Amino acid sequence: MRFEAIGGGSVTPEVAVTAADGRASVGTWTLGSDVGVDTLVARAGALPPVYFTARVSAPFRALAVVTGNESTCAIALGGEVYCLGANPRGQVNGADRAGFFILPQRVPLPAKAVSISGGYNHTCVITDEVPSQAYCWGDNSTGQLGDAVTRSGFGGPQKVPVVEGFVSVTAGMDHSCGLNTAGVAYCWGNGIFGQLGTGDITGCYVSDIGMPDGCRGPRPVVGSARFATLAAGVSHTCGVTLTGQLSCWGLNDGGQLGFATDTPCSQADYYYGGTSPVACALTPQTVLGTPVFSAVGAGDGTCALAVAGTVSCFRPPRVVALIPPVVSFARITPDGECGVGSDDNAYCWTGHFDAQSASFSDPRSLGYGLVVTAITSGHSHRCAILKSDASVVCWGGNDSGPLGIGTTLARDLPAPVLAPPRP
Repeated sequence: MRFEAIGGGSVTPEVAVTAADGRASVGTWTLGSDVGVDTLVARAGALPPVYFTARVSAPFRALAVVTGNESTCAIALGGEVYCLGANPRGQVNGADRAGFFILPQRVPLPAKAVSISGGYNHTCVITDEVPSQAYCWGDNSTGQLGDAVTRSGFGGPQKVPVVEGFVSVTAGMDHSCGLNTAGVAYCWGNGIFGQLGTGDITGCYVSDIGMPDGCRGPRPVVGSARFATLAAGVSHTCGVTLTGQLSCWGLNDGGQLGFATDTPCSQADYYYGGTSPVACALTPQTVLGTPVFSAVGAGDGTCALAVAGTVSCFRPPRVVALIPPVVSFARITPDGECGVGSDDNAYCWTGHFDAQSASFSDPRSLGYGLVVTAITSGHSHRCAILKSDASVVCWGGNDSGPLGIGTTLARDLPAPVLAPPRP
């Protein structure tokens, strides 16, 4: 039996002896480095040749990547945005009601994206228009897209209606916030725990036919504070002011705001029925006694990155922790539970599917031999951008295809995301 590689790559050995049952096995078929289709041909005497083909795909290279609940979105090197994974609310492809996508789908935006934020089932970006604008898509059941026109994102990205535009945006569980050029914060979506920072408790519900109830769209956060960055969490929001102070508002049932608050909010008691009071803050309040911060991440809790490279966390159940300085940290994930060290390795200090033994007192390197510039929050999967060539790798659960590897098989180890199909 003779083997031949066509289109690229090589095969060894090129000749194999046929066994008594008529079978012959190739040793190694190495695919070529060029994008395209490689072919392996097997020939035996006068019999018709047998062809095997494999597609060589380019890696997906990106400027930024975020993960949501079973979905992934990224900004490609050219500024285009692509998403993949679960699509029940149009968070991947608003023009197609397919349940999920295993390959990147381009998001139709009027301009290039310069930053991106992933919420639970919605995503927001900032474009390079003048002035720069915020667009959001995906689930809109609580008005988190900023425009309470439709419950889902199947209409495509929605422009957040603030005239002066935004320079940054953050997507939480079911609310979103953004900053204008002056550092004024705006929030929109669900505000039942004060996470909008408007000084009141405001719910928002959008029906399946687009009938909003209680939705007021983007409104300025009260107070005189001006922010450099914001992070929207599950039910609270935090920001770093222009002077490096940490300020938070919203739900405070586990001390995630970093200070004690009264209980003007209420939450449903799903076991006994009715409601019960719960601690929250309806307006921004400064977290005292902390270092000068440069970034903040919010999920169930809050962690902030100091200018000096240390990380301070406030997380249920009322844990205040300074992450041991195993390294100086350079970046922090949007949920504040992992970060990238000055050594370009990824570390986590909260237990996840890929860091089960991690803790505040014992942050763990994710390992895998990765040298990265960015890492995403961990849901059932996680992604990172490699420092070597800006390619995106993902690992973890993959039932809806958020890993971008062309299948729905889970991966325990980082796998390269396939480049979007050419138009």
